[in-house]
Formats: sequence, C-alpha cells, structure tokens
Amino acid sequence: MSRDRSDLVAKEALEVGQKWVETLREELKREGRAVEGGWPGTMSEARARVGGQVSRMLARRRLSPLASEELASASRAAYDHARRTWLALPERW
Repeated sequence: MSRDRSDLVAKEALEVGQKWVETLREELKREGRAVEGGWPGTMSEARARVGGQVSRMLARRRLSPLASEELASASRAAYDHARRTWLALPERW
C-alpha cells in the first residue's frame, strides 16, 4: 500500500471516529439523556462505519477498495479515537 493511500485511509478513519462521537452526543441530547458512562460503541459498529465512509472516499478518488488489513487497522483507529474523544468530553464531568 502506498504511503499516500495509507495516509488517506488513516485520516478518514479519524474523521469517522470524530463523526461517530458527535452523532452519538447529538442523539443523546435530542433524547434528553446525559452524556455519561463509558464509550458505548463497538468494534462491529466501527467496521461498518469505516467500511462505508472510507470505501466511498476511495471510490470517489478511483482507488481500489479497502483490503481486509486496511479495514481492520482503520476500524481500530476509528474506535480508539472515538473512545478517547468520548471519555474526554467535558459534559461527562
């Protein structure tokens, strides 16, 4: 995998994680629920989110689809970023 592609996938994975947190946060607010507790996401959700968004980004750039190793690595990066971001949210405290 080229360095440029690797960088694109990694950057997009972090965006997936950030968007995931923002989406969950907004959903809780709309429901009148507090943002509290541990990170509610799962690796299965991360794979689905990354698979969709990163695959669309690669297709727009006319690049080959995600390889299984790329999906696994990008999913872990998105999950880890989302979890860290969630745990650092100021309203949790």
